[in-house]
Amino acid sequence: MNLHCAARDVRWPVGAAILRPGRELVVRVRGGITVSNSSAFRSQVSAAWEMAGYPARIAVDLSGAGTIDSSGVGELLSLARRAGAAGVPLVLCGVPEPLRRVLRRTGLDRIFRIAETEPAVFASDLCLLTSDF
Repeated sequence: MNLHCAARDVRWPVGAAILRPGRELVVRVRGGITVSNSSAFRSQVSAAWEMAGYPARIAVDLSGAGTIDSSGVGELLSLARRAGAAGVPLVLCGVPEPLRRVLRRTGLDRIFRIAETEPAVFASDLCLLTSDF
């Protein structure tokens, strides 16, 4: 894993985590979370969480997500459980309509806090944690 200061034009890989130590942990999903990369996604998010220390809040930006299968939904649920156990608010941002429908049909929309866009406070002074899946 490499830690880079992120310019706005950097292309984030699937599951790239962006953090401001001690404040926010932003997970930007690019491509998707599927059975083929869900364990790598989990590992990268865990590493970012550790680097962030104890984040005050977590946002998962799904605006760049292509496919999220049942393994991906399971990873999001695991992250929500971990955040809840730590008392850290978690919000899903930019949720694509197909995933919103799945969340509504399964009742998971009551578990996740969902926002239309990433909070503006997350948009500056971020660092990018990357790893290749």
